[in-house]
Amino acid sequence: MVREDLLLANLQQVCVVAFADIDGMVEGAVAEARSAADSNRQDADRLRAELAGVDGEINNFTRLLKDPAVVAEPMAFKQLLRQSACLEERRETLKLAVDKLLDKANDDTGRLADRMRRKMVEARDRWEAVCNPAQLNRLIEEFVGPSIVSMGGGLLAVPETTPPSGGPEGGVRGFIAGGGFEPPTSGL
Repeated sequence: MVREDLLLANLQQVCVVAFADIDGMVEGAVAEARSAADSNRQDADRLRAELAGVDGEINNFTRLLKDPAVVAEPMAFKQLLRQSACLEERRETLKLAVDKLLDKANDDTGRLADRMRRKMVEARDRWEAVCNPAQLNRLIEEFVGPSIVSMGGGLLAVPETTPPSGGPEGGVRGFIAGGGFEPPTSGL
């Protein structure tokens, strides 16, 4: 059997460290989000440059369509109109892509910080309210996911499929924290 006091002591140590600097963790996540937003801005700049190139081609076609020599040749005029229409379609696609990138970059950073701060405070508050093994299992299941409890009371990651022989070396057979399972009272 795993000693509950060791498990709780180890979890308390982990949670004290994890919840000690919620604002620092949020700042780190926001920095990552800003990095992603910067990448979005770079993509938007690339798309804007491509858009400027398409605008230049459209201007060239517009000048050609006004040329009396081209207007006199019906087949050439039709071909220029078709190509001009394709360029206009490409222009609209690029413009929509730029707008979408910029909107996403601006919205994501603030929402990420707010959501992460709320979740971390909720996890800390829930941890502080744990009074028994069943509540602990539900908390672990919700915030960490299933984990194998080692002989020393530590948590090990659960592989995609736990081997029938009992899991990773040092793990205790049949005890999965956060899996909704209570330890058996006899038979071990």
